[in-house]
Amino acid sequence: MPLTKPNQELHEDLDGHAASLDWAAHDLLLIAKRIEEAGLADDAKALNKIGKDLKEWREIVLTISDEVEDELIVRSEP
Repeated sequence: MPLTKPNQELHEDLDGHAASLDWAAHDLLLIAKRIEEAGLADDAKALNKIGKDLKEWREIVLTISDEVEDELIVRSEP
């Protein structure tokens, strides 16, 4: 059965947020690499941790998006 409009919008929003997290993590990891190359290993390590966290959060958001698609989570209409 197709998703209701509110659930489809929620699914699309979650997918978009997951993509944004992925993009941010990718860019942050590139910056961390440049910072490490500049000799700031401690700062690079901190940024790498944040980048890895963003990737983990992306996976959580995608899991929730899948649950919306499988109708395990539904958005109620007001």
